[in-house]
Amino acid sequence: STQSTWGSKNLPFCEFAMTAVLYTIGPLFSNRSRTKEREACFESKGAFFQCLDKNTSDCELESKSYLKSCKPSYVRYFNEQRWAQLQEKGVVKSKPTKNATAHFEGKDAIPK
Repeated sequence: STQSTWGSKNLPFCEFAMTAVLYTIGPLFSNRSRTKEREACFESKGAFFQCLDKNTSDCELESKSYLKSCKPSYVRYFNEQRWAQLQEKGVVKSKPTKNATAHFEGKDAIPK
């Protein structure tokens, strides 16, 4: 079989060609799944924050969906941004004692 050198590995030509194709078009497929994950995250974040804006204390379902759909780093960032917006509106007066995320979880989802 014909050998090609790719990096430090000697691969058969067909394996080399397939690897080259995957490195070229592979990110296109993974970006689509990441986009869907981000869309799901943004939708659940919007639903959760909209529920909080209605001043209802029953946002547990939305909270669970938000925490499940979004990466922890996204949740932390979105919650910090939300907290800053609430400060600007005068809804809350100081920074959260622990972290912003703790004030948006479960039954105590509405900052006091």
